[in-house]
Amino acid sequence: MAYVGVEVPSEISALLCPFPGARLHLTLVHLGKITKQQEYEVVLKLCKAAGTTAPFVVEATDIAVFGTPEDPRSVRLVPRTEALDTFRGKVLEALEYCGIQWSQDFAWTPHITCSDRTTALPGPKSVGFRVQKLILAGAPIIKHFEFRLRS
Repeated sequence: MAYVGVEVPSEISALLCPFPGARLHLTLVHLGKITKQQEYEVVLKLCKAAGTTAPFVVEATDIAVFGTPEDPRSVRLVPRTEALDTFRGKVLEALEYCGIQWSQDFAWTPHITCSDRTTALPGPKSVGFRVQKLILAGAPIIKHFEFRLRS
C-alpha cells in the first residue's frame, strides 16, 4: 500500500530496529488507490508542502504492538506535537487538492513500524531525531520519492 511518511535517519533506524540496514519511516498517511496522473500531481504538491516547512524534531518513545494477533507489528510511538500535526495537515491538504483518498479506518497514531513481528526491540527508551525528508513510497508507486524540507 502506498504511503506518505517521514524518513527516519539511518543512524536512528539502527538504534530502533533489530535488523541491519532497515529503512524506517514515520507514517503520516496510508493512501488508497492512486493513478499515475494523481501520482504526478501528488509529487508536485508534496514537493511544495516539504519546501514550505522547516525541519523539526520528533521523538520515538514507548514500544507498542499494533495489528492483529495473526499479524502483529512492533512499533515505536511518536508523541504528537504541533509541528508534526501542522506538517501532516499540509500533506492532507495536498492529497485532498489532488482528489486522493486516504485510509481513515483508525485515528492517526504517529508511529514507526520497527518489525513485522513482536520482536523485542533494542535501544534506548526514547530517541529524538530531526525531520528533514518527506517520502512517498509503497505499491503501486514504482519510484521512491523523497522531498527535502526547507533548509
